Parts: sequence; structure tokens; C-alpha cells
Amino acid sequence: MISRAHSLKDRIPGAQFLGLITGKENAYFERSFEALGVSDAVRESTPSAPVTGSFIDLMRNVAATGNLAEMLAVLVAAEWSYQSWGERVLPKAVEGSFYFREWVDLHSGPYFGSVVAYFRELLDAEARRLNTLLGGGKVLAAARERFEEAVNLEYHFFEYCYAPGQAL
Repeated sequence: MISRAHSLKDRIPGAQFLGLITGKENAYFERSFEALGVSDAVRESTPSAPVTGSFIDLMRNVAATGNLAEMLAVLVAAEWSYQSWGERVLPKAVEGSFYFREWVDLHSGPYFGSVVAYFRELLDAEARRLNTLLGGGKVLAAARERFEEAVNLEYHFFEYCYAPGQAL
């Protein structure tokens, strides 16, 4: 997505968010797995849940298209749903273990809100640009389909996570 953005101004927030994911968020996962006693071997040998695999496939397929609108549609669906969830559960997160609290912290608050707003604004701008181009309607229709697919997968992911007796 970063390389497909139309200007440096549009690329910088995406690159900064990528830095967060590969830095602070990755460190969070490493510490959480350690605290929960999940070894590297267990992590590497545990298959993804079907819904997780489907979302990974969606992200790979969208990346392969090189279509900025489709990439942004998936990012907006994923990050906006996490923000909505994070803001809703934030008051209770302070009561939990660090791996609950920090996961919510990563997906709520002013910085994460600015990331979601950035992705949404970029998607809106791309939609306006595509509306001026011959064939842009087909690209927008594809982006809409990807958005709906991502929202559906996010819904099923949360349903999976909250299912009674589900071990994550």
C-alpha cells in the first residue's frame, strides 16, 4: 500500500504505522507469548484458524493486484473494526493482564484513531480520483467487494474468538 500511495505525504503515515507493527506491536506479541508459555515451536507448528487463513489469503490477493483502492478497502475494514472494538472495551482492559490491556491500547486512543482516519481519508481520496477515470467504476466496485469481504471475515474472526471454550 505504501508504495502505491500517490505522494510522499500520503506514504509517510503508512510507513510510520508499518514501523509500529514491526516494532512495538511485534514486541507485544513476543512478550505475550512468553508470558503465556507459548514457545516458538508451538507457534510455528500451530495452524491458523480457517478464518485467519482466509484473511491472510485476502490480504495477499489484494497486495498482488497492486490496486491501491482494494488495499485500502481491506485496511480500513480491518483497522476500523479493531478501533471500534478497542474503544468499546478500553474501560475494562485496565483490569486485565498486560496482554489484554496492551492489545486494547494498540487499537484505541488518539494515535490509532489518527491511523484509521488516515486510511479512511486516503480511501476516500482514491475513490474521488477513480471516479474521474475511465474504468474507475470497475476498480471501485472491486474495492467495495474487498471491503465487504474483509468486514465479513472480521465479523467471523470475532465470532470465532468469542465462541464458548475457544482457546486462542
